[in-house]
Amino acid sequence: MGSILSHVTLHERIEDEQRIQLPKVLGTGTIERMQIRTGMEIIISDVELSQNLSARIEETSGIFELNYFLSGEAVCHFHDRKVTIVEPMSNVCYFRDMEVCLETKANTRCQLVEIRMSPENLLHYFDREVDKQAIQHILQMKKGLIQSYQLSPMIKKCVYDILHCPYKGALKKIYFEAKAMELINLFFQENDLLYTSVDPSLPAGDVEKLKQAKEIVLRHIDEPYSIKTLAKMVGLNEYKLKNGFRQLFDTTIFGLIRRRRMEKAAWLLEREGVNVSEAAVLVGYSNVSNFTVAFRKQYGCNPSEYLKRVKSFSQ
Repeated sequence: MGSILSHVTLHERIEDEQRIQLPKVLGTGTIERMQIRTGMEIIISDVELSQNLSARIEETSGIFELNYFLSGEAVCHFHDRKVTIVEPMSNVCYFRDMEVCLETKANTRCQLVEIRMSPENLLHYFDREVDKQAIQHILQMKKGLIQSYQLSPMIKKCVYDILHCPYKGALKKIYFEAKAMELINLFFQENDLLYTSVDPSLPAGDVEKLKQAKEIVLRHIDEPYSIKTLAKMVGLNEYKLKNGFRQLFDTTIFGLIRRRRMEKAAWLLEREGVNVSEAAVLVGYSNVSNFTVAFRKQYGCNPSEYLKRVKSFSQ
């Protein structure tokens, strides 16, 4: 959606921040652009076009982008490929030395948050050499691709925070960068693209068993095995299972189960229309108060407040 910027004139500029009111000839709505630093920006679009728009974008220097499509639909053409982007969806892409054509439909509200940065800016957020190498490998694998992911509750909360930023000026830029870092972290964490540091003394065989344990846990979230049973299933003692799991995945087995249950609860509340009490029971909580505490710990708000935030996306 940042491609529309080439079709309009600047409405307001405050240092590194631009706010553009779409001219009537194109439609209604606004586009806000915040430059975090050279080679990194966040674009927030909320527009409704009066005519179909086709924009050609030539990326030569290399741009890594995470975007969050909250409403609307767009079609992207590149390398004889056609990708349809629909709501609600998160998309990741890395374009370098290529031309992209973006088509946006008229008479449809399009609400989008984009985080765009150079590879150098992305690498800036990772200190360890092993992580930098992994990032470079990921960029190479994703070059010339658009991959879509579901918007998890944690990502929705972060995007909500960007849309409802309480600050202005320099503090707003700091806030936006912090949220961009959070979204980058969530992308790699939720897709298991990076592992935490592993003690060299941890045998490779144990690492494979710990990965197997995680897969078993994820397959049996509703009726999880006990630590004792899980340890026997993967061939580790309980101590190695608990400590190795925390080290490799940066969470406990219980923490992983709770996180996935809360993700399911958020889905039930948002998509299935159940109430808070019903959601609690469906994810294994007989006590609504305990469920609310767990939900707040995961998302930073009560279930009812989460629903209000979700509804605000479509307002």
